[in-house]
Amino acid sequence: MPIIKRVLVVGPSGAGKSEILYKFKPTHFTKSKGHSQLFDVQESLLLFPEVNLRMEVVEIGGSEAIHTIPANVLLSTDAFILVYDVTDRNSFKEVVRWYELVCNKASLPFLSDIKGVLVANKVDMADARQVSYREGKLMADILLLRYFETSAITGHNIAEMFLYVANSIAS
Repeated sequence: MPIIKRVLVVGPSGAGKSEILYKFKPTHFTKSKGHSQLFDVQESLLLFPEVNLRMEVVEIGGSEAIHTIPANVLLSTDAFILVYDVTDRNSFKEVVRWYELVCNKASLPFLSDIKGVLVANKVDMADARQVSYREGKLMADILLLRYFETSAITGHNIAEMFLYVANSIAS
């Protein structure tokens, strides 16, 4: 029987969180629980048979939705995916705020006990890019997170990012 782990997907509005999940779901998605009345959340169950894992993905939508998440949701999280939009400098500026909100809500000094990744989305839009690879990687290093650049349009690095998360929490 596969183990079940919870992964939280957070980040500013418009970063492409839903699109990343949608791009990944066709081969791994099994069910969706829909939206909650307390906060805008989409729960998906992703299967990773190669590591005997069922990943419950909880996507938190809306820029202020994290304030309404019950602490038990965060405390039972095994990993998180923090997404920002490389074509929007303000989205990148919100990374630290989202990181701190998750830490504070989970009553953690920092998230070293939880596996995490920082995801720079929309890299397919090179002409509109406002945040460089170097800036994103430096932020990930400062926050002790693994860094991925993705495109929900082309699918670039999305499967690799989810597989990294699955492997990091499967053991």
